[in-house]
Amino acid sequence: MLINSYTPPSVLLVGTESWLSSVATSLEGTAETLHCAQTVEEGLGRLRNESCDISCIVSAYTIPDGDGISLLRAVRSTHAQLPVILYPRNGSESLASNAIAAGTTDYIVPSGDIPDLQLQERVEQVLTNAKREEDKIQQAEQFEIQFSDPLTATILLDSDGFIHRMNDTALELTDATSKSPKNKRLWDLPLWTQQRDIRNIRNSFEAAVLGMPQTLETTYDTPNGDSVVDLSIRAAPEGEKEARSVLVTMKNISERVELERDLRHSEQLHRVILNNMNETILIADDDGEFTYICPNVRFIFGYTAEEIEEIGTISELLGDGLFDTDDLDKKGIITNKEREVTDKYADEHTLLINIKRVSINGGTTLISCRDITTRKQREEALSTLHDLARELLYTESREEIAQSLVQHARRALPLEYIEYYSLDERTNVLHSSASSDSLKTPQKSDTRIELSEENVVSQAFLEGRLMITDEGIESPVIQPSDLRSSLAVPIGDEGVLFASSTTPDSLNDVVREITDLLGATAEAAFDRVQRDEKLHKRDRELQQRNRRLSKLNRINDIIREIDQELVTARTQEGIEYAVCERLTASDRFNFAWIGFPGESTGQVIPQAWAGRGMEYLNSTFSEDVPHEEPTAQAAETRQATVVSNIASKIHSETWRSEALAHGFRSALSLPLVHEEAFYGVVTVYASQQEAFDETTLSVLNELSETIAAAITAAKQRDALLSDTATELEYKTTDKESVLLQLARTADCAICFDEGLQQTSQGISAIAKVEQDSLDHLREAAISIVGVEDFRVISESTDGGASSVQLRFSNPFIATKLIDHGAILREISVNPEAMRLKIEVPHPTATRPINNILSNEFKDLSLITQYGRQRSNDIRDLARPQIFDQLTDRQLEVVRTAYLSGYFETPRESTGSEVAETLGVSPSAFSQLNRTVQRKIFSTLLEPES
Repeated sequence: MLINSYTPPSVLLVGTESWLSSVATSLEGTAETLHCAQTVEEGLGRLRNESCDISCIVSAYTIPDGDGISLLRAVRSTHAQLPVILYPRNGSESLASNAIAAGTTDYIVPSGDIPDLQLQERVEQVLTNAKREEDKIQQAEQFEIQFSDPLTATILLDSDGFIHRMNDTALELTDATSKSPKNKRLWDLPLWTQQRDIRNIRNSFEAAVLGMPQTLETTYDTPNGDSVVDLSIRAAPEGEKEARSVLVTMKNISERVELERDLRHSEQLHRVILNNMNETILIADDDGEFTYICPNVRFIFGYTAEEIEEIGTISELLGDGLFDTDDLDKKGIITNKEREVTDKYADEHTLLINIKRVSINGGTTLISCRDITTRKQREEALSTLHDLARELLYTESREEIAQSLVQHARRALPLEYIEYYSLDERTNVLHSSASSDSLKTPQKSDTRIELSEENVVSQAFLEGRLMITDEGIESPVIQPSDLRSSLAVPIGDEGVLFASSTTPDSLNDVVREITDLLGATAEAAFDRVQRDEKLHKRDRELQQRNRRLSKLNRINDIIREIDQELVTARTQEGIEYAVCERLTASDRFNFAWIGFPGESTGQVIPQAWAGRGMEYLNSTFSEDVPHEEPTAQAAETRQATVVSNIASKIHSETWRSEALAHGFRSALSLPLVHEEAFYGVVTVYASQQEAFDETTLSVLNELSETIAAAITAAKQRDALLSDTATELEYKTTDKESVLLQLARTADCAICFDEGLQQTSQGISAIAKVEQDSLDHLREAAISIVGVEDFRVISESTDGGASSVQLRFSNPFIATKLIDHGAILREISVNPEAMRLKIEVPHPTATRPINNILSNEFKDLSLITQYGRQRSNDIRDLARPQIFDQLTDRQLEVVRTAYLSGYFETPRESTGSEVAETLGVSPSAFSQLNRTVQRKIFSTLLEPES
């Protein structure tokens, strides 16, 4: 763009005073300023003064200090182009020639008129021409400045579009080697590669030639890619009639275009962000009125920007007291202000607000609002979850977990109804364990859900995942239901957490996430309680096991001590007292005693006792023993009787109050029974309830059998060593008796003496029978159950009795009597009846013997009973020791040999015959015979025997 700086014309007049006066009058109005000088020197001084800015000089020829020609020459030496007019009073041709030679612009001879119009006209023409030349010079200078602009490529074209001139920037741009490339039009330059660009440039040139400047943007190729240029084409007039050249300027605007493109993109992105971001921007003036409202304001407040503007001010939108103006002015910014607001739809939101002082288009306060409702909800939920987790650390039952879960879920979830269903493993039914009471009806206080039902609760439990429904449902609790949104989350294998709301579509992602976290927290608590229960159960089992082991150790100590006493005790009385002493030693039990029913009354009579309880025996057993007392029950039933808590029936059984008064809390009575022999009852009392568990009862029961066996052994010893005895003779016609069946079937009499032997195969007995009845007896023995073997030992040759060996299966009456201290001396059987002779040594009572026989035989009658002195024959003393030395086989061999007459003189049977009877070889019989003889002689002859 060319800049024309116009300077108003200023004319310098140089001459005499009179000349100056007349010329000034003529030129009045022609120039803006007239400067007057009366001397050459003054005139040149005026010219040198820049403030005068002389446009033209009018000089007289006659000047006081010189003439006009000298002034002209002096001016031309410094101002060659400055117009100078010589205006003498009297002109001449020589003067005119000299003036023209000196370089005058014009020579005017005065017309004589004042004002001189010719002078006026000629000065005006000179000034006009000077002004025109000055403008051309300025335009040329400005053109050169523009043409040499290094930032702009400039090309001068002729009227046909051929390049006339190019500046350095254009040459560099076009890679031209000459500043005036000929025969190339602008649109033929290799810059342009697109036909569309070439066509547009040519059309623009043609329009510019016609006087219509053109501007267009086009692209050209560069090594770094396409560049964009702003192409300006306009005519450069060389005269007033026609345009002879066209000026083209090109500016590389790639950076600007790129910036504009980035700016547009940024603006679009900014607009999208503003429309969609969760944070909205509001700008208000000092009065709180809005000057800018972010387009996305509807996301938080539900209002459009226009509706927000109608609200009016910040205070009406966000409430009063949002910030202190002085504080904001001081700090410049206030951050993280939380405020609860209500949107267009009456929903509450929590906003995080930042306020900042700004100055934008009349706005002074910028307010950014971020909706943190979801974050706040998460924070509150996490706080609730933290409280729940901390509380569940100390819960010890499933019921407590269920209650805590429902309470905290009601706090954490924006739902009206919460309920927890736990699984009943016995019935496979989900039943309500805890619930919020906001919607629950009284008639539905104990809701039960079958797993086969089709509802959200049962499906969640069966499928093991979160189940959600946003439709109207029939609640498991409320009939009919107002619930519109429900979810159920399984809590492991324990149950289901059910949550509902009356608001549709209220189950957002946050609610689901929180519900999942609640379920996971509760599941962990249930797992912990389950583990604790298992550990506690294991601890209880270990403690119980330890207690049982400790009790077993104590009982084993008792048994060990009692066993030692039983080994050393020689009499029944010693055994009984030793047992009672051991049972009560070291405060194991409070009191122990042994009693036996009397033969006449059947009343239990104390035989031995130990511990703290003699007064109890005196008060309780001074008269008839109460039937409910455990000792009486055990004596009657012959079974163990346990009373775990004596205080339980204190008003219905009188003995209990006496027992409690003596410090007894539990009792155990054990019958002393060996085989079928009953030796009384041992009763033990303890100071604590439940003192006798199954293990203790089992061990003490075995102990009672051991005690009874020891008493049996003592009685057997007494029977062998006693000086007196009672002789009993019984008769029976019991058809089920094996011996009677044998006699009746064989139709013969059979007599058994003391030759009885108990072996592992049964009872071996030697009997006498008439010779004529041997065959019948053999046949009968084969046919009768209970007779295992029959063997003839010796046959009579003179028609007398023969000896036979019979083996019977256990049990046999003789062994039962021996176990109870009685000796079967003789059995005689005929087809009609059987008689038994039994010896009962003192102090063995006869009543147990009667009981044994009565239980063994029906239709039993006692024929005779009398006392007698027992023989002190050495045989009676030595016989038990001899029998103890012999094995069953050795005793059988020697008895068979003896009864076969092997030891008679002369022998009635040879060794081979006896061996054949026994079913052994003769050498084996001989070896067994010598072994038995050595043991018998050793027992009889050695001193220690």
